[in-house]
Amino acid sequence: MGLTCEGRLQREKLRLQAAEWSEEGIAQAEIARRLGTSRQAVHAWQTKWKNGGTQA
Repeated sequence: MGLTCEGRLQREKLRLQAAEWSEEGIAQAEIARRLGTSRQAVHAWQTKWKNGGTQA
């Protein structure tokens, strides 16, 4: 089973906040700590942004 609509919206908010902090030069580990997620998740998001922008 996947996320609910509300869950997807919350995850998207986290991704956009991570993108903003990444643009500010904050380290992946710090972003992960602030958001309560893994550094690996932040790394995966950053890889997608580099290839397709925050819309990715």
